[in-house]
Amino acid sequence: MPTRRLSLLANRNFFFVWLSGGIVTLSKAIRTVAVMKLFYDLTGSAAGVGILVGSDILAGVLIVPLAGVLADRFDRRKMLISIDIVRAVLALLLMGSSSAPIAFRTGHSDGALLVYGISVALFILTNCYFPARSAIVADVVEKERLLDANTISRSLGTLGKVLGPLLGGFAVLLFSLPSAFALSAALYLAAAVAIFFVRTPPLSLLRGAASIRAVHEDIVDGIRHVRQNPAVFVVTTIYLAFLIGRGLSLGLDVVFAEQVLAGGRISTSQVFGYMMSATALGMFLGTLSARYLGRRFAEKWLWLFGLGVMSLDALGLALARTLSLSLMSKFAHGIGAGLMWALAAIMLRGDGEKSKRGRVFGLFVTAASIPAAITAYLGGVLADYTSVQFVYGMAFVWMLLTVIGSCFRRGFKAIPARAQKT
Repeated sequence: MPTRRLSLLANRNFFFVWLSGGIVTLSKAIRTVAVMKLFYDLTGSAAGVGILVGSDILAGVLIVPLAGVLADRFDRRKMLISIDIVRAVLALLLMGSSSAPIAFRTGHSDGALLVYGISVALFILTNCYFPARSAIVADVVEKERLLDANTISRSLGTLGKVLGPLLGGFAVLLFSLPSAFALSAALYLAAAVAIFFVRTPPLSLLRGAASIRAVHEDIVDGIRHVRQNPAVFVVTTIYLAFLIGRGLSLGLDVVFAEQVLAGGRISTSQVFGYMMSATALGMFLGTLSARYLGRRFAEKWLWLFGLGVMSLDALGLALARTLSLSLMSKFAHGIGAGLMWALAAIMLRGDGEKSKRGRVFGLFVTAASIPAAITAYLGGVLADYTSVQFVYGMAFVWMLLTVIGSCFRRGFKAIPARAQKT
């Protein structure tokens, strides 16, 4: 089976799509390490980082529904090339901001606003990129081989998420912060070149001119479907409550790396890179294990178990004073997240119509993201007035109580142990 999957790389068009996706993932991971370090240096505030993280989440909430329409109405190949070129330019602007005079980059200066504005533009472009990138795979691969294509694409993407933070951390340590942004820009351009060699079928536009109205009607119909499907509604509300607590700790990892672990031979960017890589490696193993654990345990309890394991991340960082324990905590979070996301599609399948499952999953992510964006900022404010580890502790308590309470929730107990196979 692995040989059959790898044979897809003989497909010239898929090979370049696959290569471009891996390069983009690597570039994004490197940029994330650098921009989080830069923004924390600029603001000196956990709340400032929380605003940045919250804006990233909200960009996904607002942009993804429309990005899917754009991916269906415009040439996906040209769209991906354009996005990567613009992202490369924006990464170079970040490079310039990070190398500006110190006076420009300290306190509540225009430097922080500039970096924030560039970052938001990158968040928007990233959320426009993924729907188009996912859709173009179906353009260049036969329908019966899409599962294999997605599998090997995800494998390369995971490798990029593991290696990217490490490369970003070492680039900052060995060279400078601007060098990490320069590397990210070069990789975006390389991804654009790879897509240039892809040849896709002629564009087939969707019928009808009222695309925005159609998107609105689909969203309303999806909300109605979620409310009328008990299993989907319960799973969505549980995850929403869980992410209120999870949001408290979002964005605090770079602050934790600076205040608790950095010093001596190890820098903040290195620590943060290690933590991101440990999470990515855990997600890879968690996703793989979901397939086998799902055969032995009830899917709904395994999904809830994944949420419980994710909460251990906050507990570990609340207690951690060493890098090794911190990495174990991030690795545990990754395993839990891998399990949760692998089973989320099954849990949200419910007994509803197949034609509405995409909207159901989109609403699941969107509904949960809104409170997380708000609490990401609140968590930063609390960390500034108390301590980062105190906020991690608060997040753990909230998430754990959500998981325990869900076990006794009547609606959750009523969900079949196994999702219906439709």
